[in-house]
Amino acid sequence: MTTHTDTRTWYRPGYTCMWNQICRLTPITPKQLEVLEYVVDHIDRHGYAPSVREIGQHFGFLSTRTAGQHLHNLARKGAIQITPGIARGIRIIKRPAEVHELSQEHE
Repeated sequence: MTTHTDTRTWYRPGYTCMWNQICRLTPITPKQLEVLEYVVDHIDRHGYAPSVREIGQHFGFLSTRTAGQHLHNLARKGAIQITPGIARGIRIIKRPAEVHELSQEHE
């Protein structure tokens, strides 16, 4: 099995990184931070992660795809881990306070 490493580079003042690392440098948006806070709060209160549908209903998204995209972006940015094929398979990697501090450092 051959793996392909993307060698394109991307420049941001103070950073030169490989293409596949761009998303980790992109700050989490305010809406993504809200979604992360909701997921953490739900896990703290209930002991399990909310479903994508519950996240969508909480924020008034018209489609579950919007909630899924926010979760996917949070996973790409290293804030959560999603286990594919598992209902409510969200694991918190970084709490909202940690994420907020990191985004302010990169601004």
